[in-house]
Amino acid sequence: MNHAKVIKYESYYDNNLAKLLIRRALSNRKIGHFFFWHLKSEMHEPSVATRFGLMLEAYCRGVGSHLKSIVRQVEALEKLTKLTDILKARKDETQKERLKFLYEQVQQADYLEALQNFPSPLNNNHVLGNLIVDDCKILDSAKRPLWLVWLNPDPMAECLFKYNSIIFKNGDDLRQDMLTLQVIRIMDSIWQNEGLDMRMMPYACLATGKEVGMIEVVRNAKTVMNIQRKGGRMAAFQVDSTQLHKYIKEKNKGIR
Repeated sequence: MNHAKVIKYESYYDNNLAKLLIRRALSNRKIGHFFFWHLKSEMHEPSVATRFGLMLEAYCRGVGSHLKSIVRQVEALEKLTKLTDILKARKDETQKERLKFLYEQVQQADYLEALQNFPSPLNNNHVLGNLIVDDCKILDSAKRPLWLVWLNPDPMAECLFKYNSIIFKNGDDLRQDMLTLQVIRIMDSIWQNEGLDMRMMPYACLATGKEVGMIEVVRNAKTVMNIQRKGGRMAAFQVDSTQLHKYIKEKNKGIR
């Protein structure tokens, strides 16, 4: 991510940093995956569109059969962007009416073809299998983010995780979120090297276009609001943090 930012300030399109990044992206699929999305997410910026466009073309020409996987991801995100644009325009409808529209749309043949059995943009090692339509929902926000749930098609899913849940956002710039999470990962690495395990679990977050992106839903997690709510109205608004301290203590019995 940082190198993608730095390359904006190179004097020439043909430079050593660009060549290094493309070589690394082509030699390591994971690096290549995020290299592609970090560049594509900024293609709407006129100042870098030509430079990043050339680098993306070079990568796509050299990536071979993996290009099909990238195309599938791009197609899926285009479908989701189109769907959320429509949902945002239907602002006068009730939540129930919007949800009914969502279910009808995602069960159409073209949507099912695009939104099933493709690699997750958040983690190219995970495949998003069949979409569990009944578990999908529209979150209560002006941007109408989608909570989407897929089956995990991995034969070992029972031992790992049966479902993949992702929040798709259209209307928020997730690049700042990505930067914050990167800082948290760096701090966690420093703490770990010093023998201090803070039990950090930074979730995955990826900007994929102009104010478009995906956020990982952390499994078995509870929001601070839900924890605080048990302590009454004042606690729910975080005026009183007693309930939060109580929850942490209950979940860490025997740890000193």
